[in-house]
Amino acid sequence: MITCTKCGEQNPDGVYRCNKCGVMLGHQVRARADAQRSKVVSGVRLVWWIVVVIAVIVIAPRLYHFAFASFYRYRMNTQTAAAVKNCNGPATETTTPAQKAEIDKCVDTDPIVVKARGDYEDFTKGDKP
Repeated sequence: MITCTKCGEQNPDGVYRCNKCGVMLGHQVRARADAQRSKVVSGVRLVWWIVVVIAVIVIAPRLYHFAFASFYRYRMNTQTAAAVKNCNGPATETTTPAQKAEIDKCVDTDPIVVKARGDYEDFTKGDKP
């Protein structure tokens, strides 16, 4: 109910003129509508913040895991490529199977490659179903 500031009459919500004296009640109607609108806006803000917090909680660990898995995979591939060069590689079409086996054995026993592969496998061991 809206009370008229001139005569004190109680008027129903949504009325723009006082039912008793006819004075405009517009500013009171607008003030009440603004108050209701601000309640709705603050409710929407609260929902928005809840959605953002949940998204951060769900997405952040996945981004962290993806970034570090990519780093370990890159490091493993880089170390493997360097070891292949150090072991008289890479194998080509003219490389005999015995030479290829020797290169593979050399790469597989390189301590830097072994550590890089171990780090990658340790970090991603829970990823495999």
